[in-house]
Amino acid sequence: MEKNLIYRIEQNKMKFSKGQRMIADYILNNFHKSTFQTAQKLAIELGLSESTVVRFATLLGYDGYKELKDDIHELAKISLSNIDRIKLRQITTMDELVESCLSTDAHDVKRLKNELDIDKLYEGIDILNNSRKIFVLGLRTSSFLAKYCCFYLKLIGKDAIIINSDDDIVFENMLHMNEEDTFFCISYPRYSKKSVSILKYAKSKGSKVISLTDNTNTTIAKNSDLVLIAKNDIILFIDSFVAPLSLINIIIAALSFKNLDSTQNYLTEMERIYKSYDIYDFDPYEDSEDNE
Repeated sequence: MEKNLIYRIEQNKMKFSKGQRMIADYILNNFHKSTFQTAQKLAIELGLSESTVVRFATLLGYDGYKELKDDIHELAKISLSNIDRIKLRQITTMDELVESCLSTDAHDVKRLKNELDIDKLYEGIDILNNSRKIFVLGLRTSSFLAKYCCFYLKLIGKDAIIINSDDDIVFENMLHMNEEDTFFCISYPRYSKKSVSILKYAKSKGSKVISLTDNTNTTIAKNSDLVLIAKNDIILFIDSFVAPLSLINIIIAALSFKNLDSTQNYLTEMERIYKSYDIYDFDPYEDSEDNE
């Protein structure tokens, strides 16, 4: 399990100097603010030297203040309301906003590529591939990821079921779940409490539980058999979901790759159905000349 900032502070607090205790107290009580402060600004705020702040980070086991700040950011992200996020914005122009959106998304995908646990990914793919049924849950901001995932699982022939908390028969839909099934839970800040109770019910049915989330210290992660991590950042007040979406794409593509013949057969049949029931516009430019 990842050792987050609170754990590190608790484990090392007896070693702190007076200045380091000031830093710890300030961060824990003001992490919404300190997530945007450099080591120099934090030192000025507390009347300490910048080197004291850097030594504090090193004492906690971080490679430097930047790594400590990343953990502060994770704490802030979990609890920040949308209003808090806007108030803490550092964007002042539209050009800065556009650049921030693009660079944040690019950074998240690059981080996923560098930090992805390939062994866990392959293990998760094998579990999903061998499942009788796949139950997919994602609530609040994570709901569109769950729907996207379930859509493509169905498209390649998997028996996938979307679990919707707005449905009055959530538990009834999971009643016949068993140890041959997999519960795939997608959960990102701000975390939904309903996800935890639904996940625990899935575990009580004996199903395997895979979670896709942003860190291993959440209740969801701690109650999962396998955790896939795709970290995300905030743009103004919006969560960037390109990294978890990219990981879902990898999973769907890998499942297709493992079952190429059956996937092709299934997609061929679906194309026949689409054409038979006029689902798509197969010639969207058919009347383009007449409209010019």
